[in-house]
This record gives sequence, C-alpha cells and structure tokens, in this order.
Amino acid sequence: MEAQQVEAEKIVLTAAQELGKERILHSSAISVGRCLEAIGMGLPYVVFRFGPMLSGKTEGTIMDLHEFIERGINVHVFKLNGDDRYVTSAGLVGSQSGLSIEASPVEDITQISELIRTGVIRAGEVVGLVELPFMCKQRADLEEFIGLVQEHKIILVADGLGFWFNTQPLEMVECMLEQANQAFSFNLGTHLIRMHLPKRL
Repeated sequence: MEAQQVEAEKIVLTAAQELGKERILHSSAISVGRCLEAIGMGLPYVVFRFGPMLSGKTEGTIMDLHEFIERGINVHVFKLNGDDRYVTSAGLVGSQSGLSIEASPVEDITQISELIRTGVIRAGEVVGLVELPFMCKQRADLEEFIGLVQEHKIILVADGLGFWFNTQPLEMVECMLEQANQAFSFNLGTHLIRMHLPKRL
C-alpha cells in the first residue's frame, strides 16, 4: 500500500510539473507576442513575472529573452552582482531547470538607467532583468528607470519575488504592477494566473 501511495504521489508531482512547464511556455508565447507588437509600433512595453522562489518565473523570463535573440532583436540582460544560483559562471543567469542566458552583473538599477541615458540601450531593444526588486535601493530609482524605459521606447522583461522577509522588495513589486503592461503571477510552477492590468498597449 505504501509503495502504491508513493507511486501515486510521484504521478501527481509529475503532472503538476508538466502543467507548470506548459503554463510557463504559455506565458512566454503571450508576452513575446505583445512585445513584438509594441516593437513594430515603436512603443515601449513592460512585462513582469512575480511569485515565490522555485515558481518558474525566471524560466519564463529567460525563454522570452532567447526568443527575442533568435528573432535578431538586441537584448541586454542584467542580474544582481553575486547572484550565481544555478550557473557556473558570473556571466550567466539561470533558472532551477537549467535554462540560462548571458547576463551582466550590476550593483543596482541606476547603472542600467545610465546605459539608457547614454544610448548604449536604444529604442526597440529589450532589457531583461532577473530579480529586479533586489536591484532597487529605493522606489525612486525604479520609478526613474521605468520612466526612461517609457521615454526611450524600450521593451522590459523582468521578474521578482512576490514577497520576502521585509517590505522593500514587496514595495518594488507593487511599483512594477502599477507600471507593467502585462504581469504574470506564479505559484510554485503549478498555477499561473495571467493578470490584465489597466496599462495596455
């Protein structure tokens, strides 16, 4: 009986994992499609994925970024300096599934804002940010960054924890939800909720 129960639990877990992968792929197809529309119209667009650790949000972000690269779009990927989880090189960012992409480490989001101001990142290009809330020392820095993204017609694809042990990252998530054209809420890779936000393309 115990062996049957263990086997049944494995089947349920496998089904949940497959459902999670399917929904991550679904979120990527939706977000990439909308971003490509924005690029074609010369408009900025912001996609944000949020949820707990191991929920698949970063995998969705990396999927998006690889798709843009395959389509010949310039992509700039950034991660917080020292975030070397799931990868063997400081020049990579990865997900728990093993999916990875080249990324530049930064100390905070103001460094990326400066790259936009100086023209290193240009209109129609994509910025990918993994664990965005931890890149922001204060909300004003994030608001300034989003303002530059909008002004310079840039596509932003980012993710971050939906909660943590203090309020600072959560405040940044709230800011992103106010600014995003499209957001996805993840729950440990098994449930994905598409959120339609007031700010539309």
